Amino acid sequence: MILVTGAAGFVGYHLVNALAGQQKRVRCLVRNEPAKINICDKHIEVIQGDIRDKKVIDSAVKGARQVVHLAAVIQSPDPEVVCQVNVEGTRNLVESSRQYGVEQFVFFSTLNTVLPVKNRYSKSKEKAEDIVRKSGLNFTILRPSVIYGNGDDGTIARLVHAVKNRKIIYLLGNGKYKLQPVYIDDVIKAICETLNNLCQFKDRTLFLVGKEIVSYTGLVDVISEIIGVKKYKCYIPLSVIDIIIKVFSLFSKKGIQLEDKLKTYPHDKIIVDKLLQKDIFPLQVAPLKEGLSRYIAN
Repeated sequence: MILVTGAAGFVGYHLVNALAGQQKRVRCLVRNEPAKINICDKHIEVIQGDIRDKKVIDSAVKGARQVVHLAAVIQSPDPEVVCQVNVEGTRNLVESSRQYGVEQFVFFSTLNTVLPVKNRYSKSKEKAEDIVRKSGLNFTILRPSVIYGNGDDGTIARLVHAVKNRKIIYLLGNGKYKLQPVYIDDVIKAICETLNNLCQFKDRTLFLVGKEIVSYTGLVDVISEIIGVKKYKCYIPLSVIDIIIKVFSLFSKKGIQLEDKLKTYPHDKIIVDKLLQKDIFPLQVAPLKEGLSRYIAN
């Protein structure tokens, strides 16, 4: 039995469907009703509950041989929620995994933990990684870059939507900040390989990144080429955005949330350091244009 937390999320439902397709028994821990999970599939069991509830975690972990921990809060108007879910939720899961003899623990973190500036989310993931490393479990920590694919509602999904629907594409800053996007199918392959090869990936921390490094401006150009349009780009200085958000923060918690999110924006989210490159997951990944073409076609 494989327990997948955050099974109703973007990565989660892709993973659950892939594992069930391999005839593996999967137990899904979800907070809300899982609209995209085939609950009629005989290989899939669903438990609904909060990862902060130790009793729920105990019932979810009991009987599982492997755990894939995807559940996380990226941002919230209440900063405490990010810490409670990402740090204390991970602690609960680790304790239950030890208690019930889980053989393998796969933790989904973020590449942002190695950025020079961290926001609440990346700080919480850093703390959670530490809990996993000190757990005594057979663990693997995966640090993905920006992920794109069907069901995505993040950075690349918003850019694709903008290119399809707007005459002008607005980019924050100078548009030169670099990304190393990775396609969802490759992320799922990496998780499945990890589950199938405990000895190879035991006690390792690995980056999941794409083949190419691209700037935000370059990303808009690639998406525009695939769709067959030409778009004008307008660059908004970060100093202007910063002032707007600071004023907004005086009246709304969402302003504080946006301010925190933008902390990591003007930093390259790539792996170029030779010491870190040896920790890139050994996987043949789709070229960026190929992956984006598949995504946009669907």
